[in-house]
Amino acid sequence: MPASTKLYANSGSSLKFALVFASLSILLKLGLFTANILPKSDGTFYLIAVNLMFILLAVFFSINKARVKLNGMPRSVASYAKEGMKSAAVFALTMALFGYIYYQYIDADYLPNMIEQRIAAAENADFEQLQKDNLQFSKITKEEFIHAQKEQAQTILSPFSQGTFTLFGYLLIGVVYSLLTAFLMRKVLKL
Repeated sequence: MPASTKLYANSGSSLKFALVFASLSILLKLGLFTANILPKSDGTFYLIAVNLMFILLAVFFSINKARVKLNGMPRSVASYAKEGMKSAAVFALTMALFGYIYYQYIDADYLPNMIEQRIAAAENADFEQLQKDNLQFSKITKEEFIHAQKEQAQTILSPFSQGTFTLFGYLLIGVVYSLLTAFLMRKVLKL
């Protein structure tokens, strides 16, 4: 059996590692939410960092599993990277779906509160100074400005948008991690 065929037979491992690390991420977020210690604004950075570590681990273990299965057979950076990308794609899809469900049903007040904060910030803004500093605001009224800010916040801060941003963000990070990990394992470490 050619090496490439054996590598694609390893897809179950990619799925397994992606689902394990996505599940850990979901359990962490749900645990913090349930305990009412979910960090707001500044603390969100730490949850993102943990998720970035989890996707890196899923990619690494998927590539390593493929490497072990192909021990002694010819392999390439591209074949390793594809294995990592499969794992990253499953992780990204799982987290995007969870993000949508989380903001739609579990913490349904979070995004509306963020929208209200944006509207309050727009209402309290020194609109005359904004008009002087930005030509785009010089031809609209404060009410039009507030309405535009509200529409923009409602578009960006919706469960669907959050899920979409999560999907594309994790896919992009997954591609980068897959390429870097595959390159390091194949070319630098000669594995």
